[in-house]
Amino acid sequence: MPLDTSATQRRIEQQLSNGIVYLHKSSGVRYRVAYTSGGVSELHPISGACKYATDEQLTNADVWERQ
Repeated sequence: MPLDTSATQRRIEQQLSNGIVYLHKSSGVRYRVAYTSGGVSELHPISGACKYATDEQLTNADVWERQ
């Protein structure tokens, strides 16, 4: 009998299935877009807390680079 997928595993799979990645230039941290709604994106680094950014903020090429 197969084991049910855990909530953590489902979240990881969802993050990996979304191929949109942004580099935060000043910190060198790459963030994957987890969710987007109403012009705001939830960004997840490889480790650590998530970050929220508006579409306008993500288009600032001085701060963010879409990978």
